[in-house]
Amino acid sequence: MVLGEIVSSKFARRVRVFMREVGVSEELRGWNWDSGILSPPLKGVLLSVSDVAARYCPTRRDVYLKYVEGVVVKPTLPMVEGRVYHNVISGVVLEVKRKLYSLGLVSGYELYESLVEGCEARVRDIVLHNVRVLEEEPRSEDVERMVVRGVRLWKFLALQFAASVDRYVSVHGHLDVDSVVAEAVPHIVEYKVDGSPLGLSKELSVDVLYPGYTVVEVKTGSRQDFHRLYLAGYALAFEADKEIPVNMGVLIYVRAGRSPTPFFKVEEYVVSDELRREFIEARDEVFEIIENERDPGKPLRCYPYCPYYKYC
Repeated sequence: MVLGEIVSSKFARRVRVFMREVGVSEELRGWNWDSGILSPPLKGVLLSVSDVAARYCPTRRDVYLKYVEGVVVKPTLPMVEGRVYHNVISGVVLEVKRKLYSLGLVSGYELYESLVEGCEARVRDIVLHNVRVLEEEPRSEDVERMVVRGVRLWKFLALQFAASVDRYVSVHGHLDVDSVVAEAVPHIVEYKVDGSPLGLSKELSVDVLYPGYTVVEVKTGSRQDFHRLYLAGYALAFEADKEIPVNMGVLIYVRAGRSPTPFFKVEEYVVSDELRREFIEARDEVFEIIENERDPGKPLRCYPYCPYYKYC
């Protein structure tokens, strides 16, 4: 099942063993932000998690341009397209729950038919809302491409969730709606988190999967090793603000390209000491560039979709 069972039982067991035998150092829990290495070395500057974790620019000249030179940029088309797919996923999950509570336990086929009815208009609204932040008016073909791919993603997810509902009902027999929603639909809650104790933004949006307080990050581009750092950053911020431990993180890669079936891949991570230290070291590197107004120079090769490309 895509998204229905984001955290596998095998991974959950592995995390329990890890926590029992290795664990996470108390000094690297987000709630210890006021002492040791978690305390931000520079006051008065708050970073987004992307400022720290996104290593698309190897030299980090992007953060120099943003915070030292004061360059303000608009999102690029690929960034907006990523937001569209993220909104589509959130929209389908919400709609599945709404339909189940309004219609009751209908068959998977009936649920699917209800979910896809009018979905093109829903997706078009999502696309048009997101493209407004672009620096230039998008080409009509770009808008239509995102709509087509967004609809394909919506229908794909609707089919997965409808099949998941059928499967749970057929295996367990008579169930109430609450039980089916809890089992067949991922329970992801978006928290507004204050990351300022760690030198991060006061208004971070953190997706948390229940049960187990697992941080979730959806990525729509190609896989990058540094994407793991997003999980550490959000886990630390959540711990600092809520004082609840976060031990697991999940990266969900989504690509709705030309293929008739969207690509989904789930990667599971323990939010370990190593991952936490790597994020903090990256944070401190950014703060050092800002504090010393140090221009790290251009990289040998620039990321083609970097929003700072024309300023660099």
